[in-house]
Amino acid sequence: MAVTPKNPSSWQNDFTIYWSQLYTLYAREIFWHDQLCDNGYTGFPDPQYGIDELAREPDLTAFHEEGDTQHIGIRCFEQLKTTEGDFKGDSLDYVREAIEQVSKFNSIPKSEVSDWLDVRGIDFEPTNQESVALIPKELYELYEEDIEEISSSENVLIWTIEPNGSSTIKKRRGSHSNRRLESAISSGMETYPNADDLLRFSRRTNTDYLKFAFVHKLVNHCARENKLEFSFEDIDEIMTESQPPILGHLPRETRENDFWRDFLYSMLTRFDLIDQSDQENMYVWNKRKFLTEPRYQSRILEKVRNQLDIGEKA
Repeated sequence: MAVTPKNPSSWQNDFTIYWSQLYTLYAREIFWHDQLCDNGYTGFPDPQYGIDELAREPDLTAFHEEGDTQHIGIRCFEQLKTTEGDFKGDSLDYVREAIEQVSKFNSIPKSEVSDWLDVRGIDFEPTNQESVALIPKELYELYEEDIEEISSSENVLIWTIEPNGSSTIKKRRGSHSNRRLESAISSGMETYPNADDLLRFSRRTNTDYLKFAFVHKLVNHCARENKLEFSFEDIDEIMTESQPPILGHLPRETRENDFWRDFLYSMLTRFDLIDQSDQENMYVWNKRKFLTEPRYQSRILEKVRNQLDIGEKA
């Protein structure tokens, strides 16, 4: 039975809400009374280890300065909800498969974690690694005994999130090797309020939504700055320095090589919005009315939205 527990289409879904709330426990730019970063932990969203069939992609990797590491996979099970928002009572097979997928993080080589962090300027070698599934509290309570058995057999710790009101993340099954983490997360940690959109886009967000967000942000920037031309070097700052940032948690090289170049190519060919300038790495909007007719900017976005067939939520 195939299940797709993640691969969010737009940022307006349970995944990005849970992901943002989880990240508040590690985000040093946030000052909050209940954070794991105050206990020596660092968290990186959207890591990627290995390639092709050996690829392992937790939603967040966290590590302590003493060496313990957690690879956390968020499993929202949105597809298991009824129209009333409750979870269906015949979904255990999906839950089992999702936790089994998280157990694949147990095979991430320590050397790959060190290499991935080295690119980010961090010299770190894991002493031990733990796989964690973060799931909705109400789903855990629906299948508590079964999930406890699956957690034990797959060697996956279970954290739950209660997203209504003041969100709380709490460990339910398994034991962490770090006593401070074990104590803190077992008691439940309240996430920072009003942070549901702290992380809107991941590397696994549907490419069409990313592409539309890219065009939207570029249109708004050039219109505001009254610019008919822009350079490739300008793009990364445009995408990451204004709110909400697009893929700001990834390295710049990854953003440029894996995303921006492809999106620009779509603007050149598929959408026919820009042309390459005579100057290297410079681009120009191919209609001068881009600057003179404000309604034309809206028509650009409507055209792109329709070609991508992504609806009004993007």
